[in-house]
Amino acid sequence: MDFIQFYINGGVFNHAITITAAIGVLALALHARALKLGQTSDDGLRVVDRLVVLCVGFGLLGTLFGSIDLAAALQTIPAADYDLGRARGMTLVVIPLAWSLMCAIPLWIASTVQSRRPARQPART
Repeated sequence: MDFIQFYINGGVFNHAITITAAIGVLALALHARALKLGQTSDDGLRVVDRLVVLCVGFGLLGTLFGSIDLAAALQTIPAADYDLGRARGMTLVVIPLAWSLMCAIPLWIASTVQSRRPARQPART
């Protein structure tokens, strides 16, 4: 399975996860810029931490809705094909959660690293 197929199989929740992660990356970049300017506020990192939780929440929600869709789809297939359909469906159901973790974990690690970096002192003139 290539990346595009993986992303499409995740459904609309993958878009929400990607947008949330992109906003988190932007917040990290803004925080890094603020550190270079000598500001010490951690407001940007608190936003990133909340976005990480939101990413995982979207993944869990996508998995839940995928499970509901899978249960409905399994009701429409013949009993002889039930095990094959369930096996294929279960591989698709977890895609939003997997994508959310692939986005959230690096974002969380970057946020943790940024929180440990000291602010630069502005140059004296």
